[in-house]
Amino acid sequence: ETIVELKIVESLVDMSFEGRTDCEVSWDFNGSSPILQTVEVGKSPIDTSHENRKQVELLIYELRQGRLNLQVSPVGGLSIKKAATTREDREGLYDWRFFNALVAPDDDSASKILDVIHDKRSMKR
Repeated sequence: ETIVELKIVESLVDMSFEGRTDCEVSWDFNGSSPILQTVEVGKSPIDTSHENRKQVELLIYELRQGRLNLQVSPVGGLSIKKAATTREDREGLYDWRFFNALVAPDDDSASKILDVIHDKRSMKR
């Protein structure tokens, strides 16, 4: 059973429908990962045998449970201010800067993604 929760912490909207929203998003895949499957072009995964499907888990163990604080700007932009995953060092590799690099890239995003790519614990999976 997978659990994904969205909690609206605060939302302010004026009469012109402009404002901002602060949310808390949490997820728990109970140790499992979503799986990406591919089959030959033109075939359906439903009609293809298991042997003829290629599949890979999308999330490493450390990202299968977590929480983040998400802010939505007046123009719909996303930014993440806090994040925690099951990795021991919660202020390290998979902190809020990692998630921000995915949803709101800035000048530091490339180096954050490279930190993940060069992390032996993440890439050996």
